Amino acid sequence: RLPFGLRRFWLKFSTGFIGTGKKLQERGYQDQANCPRCGTAEEDNIHVLRCPHPLATRTWNQNMAALQHDLNTLHTSPVLSQAIINNLRAWREEATPFLPSTNEWGERDAVHAQSAMGWNHFMFGRWHQSWADSHAHYLKTQHSRLSVRRWTTAIIYKLQLIAWDMWDQRNQILHSPGGPREIEELRLLDSQIREEYSLGTSNLAPLDQTLLRKPLQETLQGSVASKRKW
Repeated sequence: RLPFGLRRFWLKFSTGFIGTGKKLQERGYQDQANCPRCGTAEEDNIHVLRCPHPLATRTWNQNMAALQHDLNTLHTSPVLSQAIINNLRAWREEATPFLPSTNEWGERDAVHAQSAMGWNHFMFGRWHQSWADSHAHYLKTQHSRLSVRRWTTAIIYKLQLIAWDMWDQRNQILHSPGGPREIEELRLLDSQIREEYSLGTSNLAPLDQTLLRKPLQETLQGSVASKRKW
């Protein structure tokens, strides 16, 4: 079960209400919706997972390797594991879904059924029943009494953590020194400073007039912190 903070994140992320570029623009917090990693316009929750930025791709690949390990630990059949991993990769790259060459445990049926539903649903934990049926069939042939429900829950939990890792990595870039958020703030601060200089000192109190004694370019060359104070 997700900790409380991650449950809040997942609720907002899975419904598309998380603070992506698109949502922040809609709410009037910024005038553009670009991805802070790759610069693509209209960043939404799906793009957070599909962003082609090298660091985003590295985070995704690391999580796919971890998911593969978890699938093995959960005694998933190799062909079913392959179907899950390959189709998540195909979904992220917006490629044609991977169709298994076999249907020994119902893995091909599961892929067909999920493709009809949509792979966005799979990533967000809305799975077709065929996945559970396929895994149950495999466990039965292995004479295993492991819980299919726990298997499904464990993988969906891992997908939620993957989404969190992708979101966290995105925010590290956004809020890094010299990152998109700081650049945007600098742009707004510079615009406000230029406007104040253009208005002059006539309507300012004597103490505030000292703020305009420096040349404009000298003020603009200051740090983010000094411009905030200004």
